[in-house]
Amino acid sequence: MIPKSLETLHKAMEPYRKVAEIAEKFKSIVPEIPAQVRVIESLSLLSQQIAALHVSEHISAFTKQFETFRGLGIRLKDLVEGTPEVLLLLSKYGWYVESDNALTFYEYLGLLIREERIDELDSCLSEYYSENLEAIIDNLCERHPDRSHLFRDIESGHLKKLYSLSIPSTLSQVDGISHDFFNKKFFIKDRKTYLPEISAEIIKISESTVELLISPLTSNTPIIAREIDLHEFPIRLNRHEILHGVDKSYGTELNSLKCISLLKYLSDILTQLK
Repeated sequence: MIPKSLETLHKAMEPYRKVAEIAEKFKSIVPEIPAQVRVIESLSLLSQQIAALHVSEHISAFTKQFETFRGLGIRLKDLVEGTPEVLLLLSKYGWYVESDNALTFYEYLGLLIREERIDELDSCLSEYYSENLEAIIDNLCERHPDRSHLFRDIESGHLKKLYSLSIPSTLSQVDGISHDFFNKKFFIKDRKTYLPEISAEIIKISESTVELLISPLTSNTPIIAREIDLHEFPIRLNRHEILHGVDKSYGTELNSLKCISLLKYLSDILTQLK
């Protein structure tokens, strides 16, 4: 007969086992900080110990070990569960953060938005994408080699500050890589939801790792919104207004980096689906 106290511990571990399973998949595309890795490994070990324990004398040692990692487990759980919300908030401001970042980075960016420190947000991400531009373009070229010459033109145009040229080119490649994968352009929207048609396709085939990242694709955002809906968003960076000549002031470094962030983000998602 299993001691009642052990049953209680087993029940208490249930949410952490679930988080461990999610995080184990998620860490394949998001580098975890060392503490988070230890949590995942320890939670897995603790789950095995629960199944193996049959006598009450082991419960005290197990309880001590469980409490040691309980706080870190809660922390990881909060980070994982909060990521979709943060990614959606970022997309409302035109940023689509690439997936190979620590969860704590998403958390920090979400904090800047909630505290309305938008200038700091833009400065932080502008610096990030400027410093990593070469690596991002290299990565895109490796993933989509038949489009490498187009990505190099985007890089060249951005570095030469020809933002009014680099931005439309970037948006066209967002459509392009989507078409390569789904035979559907990213900016072609479902007439009922006004979301990209590929959103439904991604949801159908996504796993838990991707589901954590696709919140910007399952909600309306300024880059894909109808012109009549743009008043609902804090910025007015809109693909339709840019390509149809309505927006005459889009050609800025900030907007160019935001569009590049969308291109890299979508490539991350599509690559993970493969």
